[in-house]
Amino acid sequence: MKYRIKHTTEYDYSLSVSKCYNEAHLLPRNTLTQQVLHAELHVQPMIEDYSQRLDCYDNTVSYFEIHQAHKRLVVTANSRVDLLPDKRGEPPRFSVAEARNLLRQGKDENSLMAQEFSLPSP
Repeated sequence: MKYRIKHTTEYDYSLSVSKCYNEAHLLPRNTLTQQVLHAELHVQPMIEDYSQRLDCYDNTVSYFEIHQAHKRLVVTANSRVDLLPDKRGEPPRFSVAEARNLLRQGKDENSLMAQEFSLPSP
């Protein structure tokens, strides 16, 4: 099943902003059950510098700079994805406490990365 996704974030400033430096996490990623067919970011006003990188979780991070004065910033992500059948079967059923305990016991790379999300919030 194919989907078109459009997400817009708008910022209106009371005073003019002379420059801005931004990171956006708005583009989808390929997974076992999702294939990204197209993904792009549109920014108004026009950007001066743009780059992308993957963070430690394989999410796309878009970096951009605007060097002209502006009172409004509009960031729009347009994407098309194809949802693929999940061939992994039914996920195991655990309570939150059971899942947390299993996660804490894991020593593989994915478990260690996921443990960050089981820590208490500050």
